[in-house]
Amino acid sequence: MKEAPKENLEKGIAACRQAKEKGADIAIFPEMWSCGYNFPHDADSIRECAISYDSLFVNRFSELAAELDMAIATCNYPAPHPDCNGHSTLFDGVAYLPELSGSRDTCVFEAPEEEGVYVAELDLDMLRDYRHREVWGHKHRRPELYGIIAEE
Repeated sequence: MKEAPKENLEKGIAACRQAKEKGADIAIFPEMWSCGYNFPHDADSIRECAISYDSLFVNRFSELAAELDMAIATCNYPAPHPDCNGHSTLFDGVAYLPELSGSRDTCVFEAPEEEGVYVAELDLDMLRDYRHREVWGHKHRRPELYGIIAEE
């Protein structure tokens, strides 16, 4: 991920379009994929690498999400940084199923380190059922704090 944000913007747009063609509802990018971790450590240079909420980079993905009718998000750190495995992951959050005697692994998908478009499926009916029957249900969630990501 040594490209500049402009090149990664174009690469990201292409990846989102490819993901949508494969039927994806969400495109997830690794953290710092916009500029990578190769940047100077002085304050002025770090500020130059920062991408503001109202930047062209962010706005283009906002527009693209609306155009493609899909969500676009970032997640895990890329390899080979300390404590990072470079594998973006999807967890369904369903820790217990009635037919199992104990908890289950909630990791539904783990992508490899290599760049690519990977498709994973999430069983939303199972997730909704779990939230409905579990003691906490939606009580621990605070959607009023989600701000713009929860707006229509």
